[in-house]
Amino acid sequence: MINKVTSVNRYKIIQRGKDIENVRFINSNITHVRFKTYRMRNVDFVGCNLKHSNFERSVFYNSIFYNVNFSKSNFRNSKFINCHFINCKFEDVRYLNIDQLDVYKGDFNNVIISQKLIYQILQLNNVNRFREAYLLTTKRSKGTKINKGVLSLFIKEFGERDFCRVLVAVGKKRSKYIKEFISYGYLYEFSKRYLKK
Repeated sequence: MINKVTSVNRYKIIQRGKDIENVRFINSNITHVRFKTYRMRNVDFVGCNLKHSNFERSVFYNSIFYNVNFSKSNFRNSKFINCHFINCKFEDVRYLNIDQLDVYKGDFNNVIISQKLIYQILQLNNVNRFREAYLLTTKRSKGTKINKGVLSLFIKEFGERDFCRVLVAVGKKRSKYIKEFISYGYLYEFSKRYLKK
């Protein structure tokens, strides 16, 4: 099972099982790869090229696709459960009904975030593992700017006040929880448990 933050190309993916959990692929070139019948839970693809890949009969849980190129990929009989697609390319994609997906397009400049929430995010960035995952911040800024696209998903689901409570809880229990928060899905699942939703 793959479980880490990684930047790969198609020649570096060596996978014995068909489960991938709690991993972020950042700026990875994973073209012409066969992910047929995979189960991907809490997997993030950020700035990736997945062109010409085969995801036939794959199941995705709590995953996020941010600035991903899916052009000419195959999704026959694939399922997406609590997955989000932000600014992705879907040119000539096969067997994917985009109207049934949670797709966002835009620059998110109009998203207003309270100073309290920004403070909590930047506090968590003091922990190497959280900061290096660039979960709520942008990689280009090296963790100093908020990723409004991803953050808006959490605010939409939990509300800003409750999500801020989640981040405070994570900050208080850093050694226990923080090492696992490298994917959108894992933080989402923790937020649901913590808020009992």
